[in-house]
Amino acid sequence: MLRSVVNLPVNTWRYTSDPPEVRHLGPMAQDWWAAFGLGGDDKTIGIADTNGVALVCIQALHRLLEDSRQEVQALREQVDALTDAARDPR
Repeated sequence: MLRSVVNLPVNTWRYTSDPPEVRHLGPMAQDWWAAFGLGGDDKTIGIADTNGVALVCIQALHRLLEDSRQEVQALREQVDALTDAARDPR
């Protein structure tokens, strides 16, 4: 899902009923439908669906961050061990 969000085109647009100076930011409903197949059709994007996708992506990013933190910690421990071994080559 995260990859789909990353690849989702995001543009500025306006409703035909909006004045020309009013702009909105987000994906087009057709692109949303193609990426996720959520909602009733490819003409609208439901708020519940955007919230759900956002929450799933936040969870995925959190997992990636935690995995990265653990990897960095393990690498720091390896560097510390190698540094200690280089200082005291017994």
